[in-house]
Amino acid sequence: MHQPRADDASYEGFKNRAAGIQSYVLTAAVLVGGGWTLYRYITLDIRQAQQQLFEQAQIDVTITGTQEQLDSGELCIAAIVQITNNGKRNVFLDYGGNPFSVQQVVFNDRDRPFVSNLPHPYPFRVLRTGEAERESFIVRVPHPGIYQVSFMVPLSEAELIEHDKIAERAKAPPRNNAKIYWVGSAFVNVHRHGATR
Repeated sequence: MHQPRADDASYEGFKNRAAGIQSYVLTAAVLVGGGWTLYRYITLDIRQAQQQLFEQAQIDVTITGTQEQLDSGELCIAAIVQITNNGKRNVFLDYGGNPFSVQQVVFNDRDRPFVSNLPHPYPFRVLRTGEAERESFIVRVPHPGIYQVSFMVPLSEAELIEHDKIAERAKAPPRNNAKIYWVGSAFVNVHRHGATR
């Protein structure tokens, strides 16, 4: 019969310590691997969402409008429209159809609002990635009041196709051939100089 020796006891202790260390190392590896997998899944999911977002053009329309009073006493609105392509591809802008407009805001049904629609000097433009275009215009208005200055250009057919693809993937309702526009607007309070607001 085998007699236990001191070497056997130390071997058994070593074996138990090694098994314990192995368990800790395995647990740590599983936690690190799981954390890394979760991190990669989240970052890839965000990156994929950003890529889908940038499949469409990203246009920012900013309007700055001010009132002007001519020496003759006539009131005008001067506006600067800045169109910036923040997307990752070039954009076709169709300027047909009078993209600039100024409309008086009325708060009752008896007054007829003043409306002026203005053409763009060019029929179209390709706005390159990262590029900005600034256009200015001035419009005479008949009397003091609050006016909305707007710029509105329809999306091109290529942009509408991209929009429809993304909407379909997102299970959004179809647009049923409705037009979609790049739009920007601002309000200008027009008053006579020397008059209180």
